[in-house]
Amino acid sequence: MDDSHLEDLACRLERAERRSKNLQRLLELGQGLTTEATKGEWSRRVAGEVLRAARCRWAAYCVAGREVDRIFLQRQHASEPQATIRAAGYLRRCAGDSWAGQLPCRVPGARFGLPDEACWYLPIRVHESVRGGLLLPQACLGRVSCGDTVELLGLLGHQVSLAAELAELHGDVVRAATFDRMTAAMNRSAWLAKVERRLISLQGTDGGAAVVLFDLDHFKEVNDRLGHAAGDEFLVATAHAARSVLRGEDLFGRFGGDEFVVWLENLSTITLAAVIERLMIRVSAVAGGVQQRMDDTETQLGISVGVAVTDPDHPKTVDELLEAADVALYEAKAQGRGTWRISGNGGGKARAS
Repeated sequence: MDDSHLEDLACRLERAERRSKNLQRLLELGQGLTTEATKGEWSRRVAGEVLRAARCRWAAYCVAGREVDRIFLQRQHASEPQATIRAAGYLRRCAGDSWAGQLPCRVPGARFGLPDEACWYLPIRVHESVRGGLLLPQACLGRVSCGDTVELLGLLGHQVSLAAELAELHGDVVRAATFDRMTAAMNRSAWLAKVERRLISLQGTDGGAAVVLFDLDHFKEVNDRLGHAAGDEFLVATAHAARSVLRGEDLFGRFGGDEFVVWLENLSTITLAAVIERLMIRVSAVAGGVQQRMDDTETQLGISVGVAVTDPDHPKTVDELLEAADVALYEAKAQGRGTWRISGNGGGKARAS
């Protein structure tokens, strides 16, 4: 075998070895992204995983959103990515036709607020829709030939796209397992699990909390007279009205039918009463609109509420608090509905409307 054949064989072996190493890095990237895809803040982790696989100075992942576009730039030896927020559509305009393209392309990094050097842009697709892109310095692939570069970048983009789809599907599953589909309130099991954790965090502190259980008076009449579609609209409007008076840290759930529940923390007795009054006023306003559609003066739609308050000196379980709130709710019903009662407090309060 002459020298030219030996040289050609050596080049082919070197290329095969380099390809094998690159494929191994892509495999590791896929495994890392698949693991990270089921975690919160997944988009922040993409650039870090790509950086480890591509072994370059930096890697960036841009996320397209309805209100803002974000770029997460991960540099070598940095523990967290640098997040940059730009106006919606900025990334699309910078990438031009490449935003929705099939193949990677070269773009100037400075236009994306990245290091001032040429870089590769790879569109990331989720269910055939472009949701963002991956950006890498052009020099990151070193001596890889042009054909291999396009292939590797395509595989890299494909890996991230698959992981992005997995992250979205995982998010859908979590939402379906956590929230009621109709009202977007937490379902019973999710609400109970979160409240259990809140109760544990309250142990040994002076912090107080309350379980507020409420349902809609004469809700069955709405389904019977106006139909189940109208009943569903009533439930959705009720949930929206309830959320309008709650804080971000309050836990709002639906236990089924027309029964809803709220967990409130760090409220004084006066503030708790004010929140419940506002809740009743907002939901009663919704009920009033449905009442007009029924054209019935005998059946009075509205809301009844039962409340159970935690006591640091006599701790109760979530089930015990719910049972106490349920007893208070039935007391409110027995008093003619449209009112609220606190467990163990015979005085209660009437609705102000």
